[in-house]
Amino acid sequence: MNASAIPDHIQVKLDHAQAFHLRIKETCLTHIDAPSDKHLKRISVYMGEMSQAIRSALNNTMWDFCETKIKPAVSQGEYNKIRWSHDFPLESENLRFVQSKTRALRNIAQGYPAIYQFLESVQPYHKDYEFLASIRVLSNDTSHTIPVQVRHDDIRQMLFPGASAPSIRGNEVVVQWSPEQPATSYTIPAYVDKLTMYIATDRTWHIFLMSTDGRTHFSPTPFSKMAPSRVSNLLTDFYALG
Repeated sequence: MNASAIPDHIQVKLDHAQAFHLRIKETCLTHIDAPSDKHLKRISVYMGEMSQAIRSALNNTMWDFCETKIKPAVSQGEYNKIRWSHDFPLESENLRFVQSKTRALRNIAQGYPAIYQFLESVQPYHKDYEFLASIRVLSNDTSHTIPVQVRHDDIRQMLFPGASAPSIRGNEVVVQWSPEQPATSYTIPAYVDKLTMYIATDRTWHIFLMSTDGRTHFSPTPFSKMAPSRVSNLLTDFYALG
């Protein structure tokens, strides 16, 4: 399976979502140089716009399916009830999915069991798809500012699981991740993917955290990098089912 299975109009939305990753990363670095609430709000807006694009891609996928598969198989009156009620399902628990009153989902369960099973398998309550819960919250809350928390850590107090304490050499932070591997040097300022942290100075590292509903926390940089590609893979599998 390859990305060409995704229709062009859906791929446009996924590409739009992916474009926000660089903006988020650049804004994080800008905030480190000159801390400002404006930068934090920009990150929130970019995250919201990215999530809106992803949610739109998912919903348009369901629209396509209903238009091509369900519409020809039901009466016009029934489809008129379906056509405005077929968002891509994103439920927090299995019971809510199974008991969903969405007409489109009920028709899919009856006529397309393989599609129904696939949709159930990618719900946020499954381990590999928890990130979709954050997409749902972010896309719903873009009319409000989603807070971005920033934590500052003294590098000397940080714990590196399996690695030796970092050392400072001029304008570089050096970390020995494991005895078997060569040490890795990060020129300050820099972003360290492995830790989802930004090195601001020789002593201070910044951790940016998103808080969507008061409970969920994740780093916006890796999230914005991974979420669009993961949804792309999900939709490639969906369209491969026919």
